[in-house]
Amino acid sequence: MLSACNEKDLRMNGTDMPYVYKEQKYTPAPESFVPFYINFVCRHGSRYPIESKYIDELIEVLSDAEKKSMITLTGSQLKTSLEHIINKFNNKWGLLSHVGVAEIQGIASRMIKNYIHVFDEAIYVQSDSAERCVKTMDAFIDVFKNKKDSIKINTEIVKKDNVVLNFFDVNLEYLKFKKHGTWKNIYNSYSDSILGNTRLLYKFFLPEYVSTINKAPQFLHALFKINAILPNTDEKISLKDFFTGEEEYLLWNTQNVKEYMEKGPWPGEYGLQTDISFPLLEDFLITSYNSIVDGGVSADFRFAHAETIIPFAAFLDINIASAKTMDINNVSNVWKDFEIAPMAANIMWIFYSNNDGEIIVKMLLNEKEVSFPVNSNITPYAHWEDIQKYYQNKLDALSVIPSLSTEAKLKYFKEYKK
Repeated sequence: MLSACNEKDLRMNGTDMPYVYKEQKYTPAPESFVPFYINFVCRHGSRYPIESKYIDELIEVLSDAEKKSMITLTGSQLKTSLEHIINKFNNKWGLLSHVGVAEIQGIASRMIKNYIHVFDEAIYVQSDSAERCVKTMDAFIDVFKNKKDSIKINTEIVKKDNVVLNFFDVNLEYLKFKKHGTWKNIYNSYSDSILGNTRLLYKFFLPEYVSTINKAPQFLHALFKINAILPNTDEKISLKDFFTGEEEYLLWNTQNVKEYMEKGPWPGEYGLQTDISFPLLEDFLITSYNSIVDGGVSADFRFAHAETIIPFAAFLDINIASAKTMDINNVSNVWKDFEIAPMAANIMWIFYSNNDGEIIVKMLLNEKEVSFPVNSNITPYAHWEDIQKYYQNKLDALSVIPSLSTEAKLKYFKEYKK
């Protein structure tokens, strides 16, 4: 795990920022309340790039410039660095790194330390089928096996059509929005205006070549993605020397706007991007209710993706995750992707009860206290009945229930609408 002193330097990595934990001073629960159950969803830990696509694109352009004698010395150095990276990453594409394992096991260890008496009964663990998610789940539960050897652990690897963890892949309206939504032209115009004229390209190419590069913003986007992912890997490689701090900010800000519009609370499509996470919220409500009524379950854990966390955090109306603005130039002032969905990002509900049967809940985003969007005289804690009512009303008020694929819809109504 990376130390807190690295956090400021890593913020410009956006959603590829490795998970950084800062020691927290948590608000004590009101007198006589003790924790008894945890509901949790987590992004996979730090990983290698999913594929070589971005590196291949960069090398292709740099090689063309080199062939035409239009590359600068810095451009040649960048090409050499990228060729070294691609050789190092062969056979590791998409894999969870040791950095990622340390992140996840740190989260699990702190959870056990802080809530040791919660885990006296069975825990249920779900993971998306992507290998990085499964390995994340394995690393997480290994900590529980080592520290609570008597605990019963039930695991499930879900398929890609699972509507709870992968709603972003099976929602037909969202898939249409992602490809053809009004956001896309707005974003592309913004990206072109910011990155199309940047001097950054002149570091790598002679001026007469820069004007010939097709889709210059895409070249810089690819460069951003590779630079951002490197601290997540186990390799001692960095491209940071190729950028000034201002250039890093420029690239991050453009990517942050894309994340906001495509996955976050951008209000231009009536909340579709976040509304699609409704099955995960329903699952949180159902599993929480079942634990309270039936008992026998210490925790429900889920492992998925950034595309799971970003919409869900906004749909929960967490302040820093749900801020809305139509002004693209204002996005970075109200919403920052690295605060919401770095690698290993997580959302946790911790349930407490007293001898009178009252139940209160505290929510953590990336292990930091955040308030529920309900009136409470015990903030950051809130009464369960108020939380339940607020979110059920939110679900009931969805103006358009986003459409699922036929197969996913049948599965949803069979498994989650009981």
